[in-house]
Amino acid sequence: MPKSLQAPRINRVLTQVDDPQLADGAVWENTELRGELMGRSAFGVEISGCRLVGLRLTGLKLPGLRIRDCVLENCELSGAILEEAAWTRVQLVECRLSGTVLAAARFRDVRFVRCRLDGLVARMLETEQLQFDECQLAKADFYAAKLVNARIFDCDLTGADFSQAKLAGARLHGSELAGVLGGHAFAGTMIEPAQSLQMAMVTFAALNILVTDERTDC
Repeated sequence: MPKSLQAPRINRVLTQVDDPQLADGAVWENTELRGELMGRSAFGVEISGCRLVGLRLTGLKLPGLRIRDCVLENCELSGAILEEAAWTRVQLVECRLSGTVLAAARFRDVRFVRCRLDGLVARMLETEQLQFDECQLAKADFYAAKLVNARIFDCDLTGADFSQAKLAGARLHGSELAGVLGGHAFAGTMIEPAQSLQMAMVTFAALNILVTDERTDC
């Protein structure tokens, strides 16, 4: 039985910081971050016990970004390079991560709510307690990702690639599965009856089964 997600632990009173300045090894704790950090880069950044509100991080390069006990609301992270990130007890609400790179990241107790993640690159992502609610994940790349027991509810997964991924125990209720790749990865997952036909087509594609009315004698 999967555990429940743990919510971020944030102080009620936070110091507000506008347009925070990036630098290698920067650390932000117990603050509310607003403003813009576009097109910059830094290594070893840590954010803990913070609320990020409307923060623009478009195209930012932050490899190894560590986020713990944070909430991100209406933030813009499209095209950001966040490979090998480590996020613990993080919630993202109505954020945009179109084309964001989270390859080889590690997530624990992370939840995305009504976020746009089309074209997300999450190859070899490792997760423990991950949930997507009402998110846009069309053509997301989850190649070889570990998504065991993930909850993916009411999301658009059209054309998403789960090749070589591990999804055992994942729940996919209410999600659009048209054109999903990597049918073998869905062994041991749970769906609702209305998704049966789409999942059948995903499985048929993985097994190279063709549905046809044509018959031949040879």
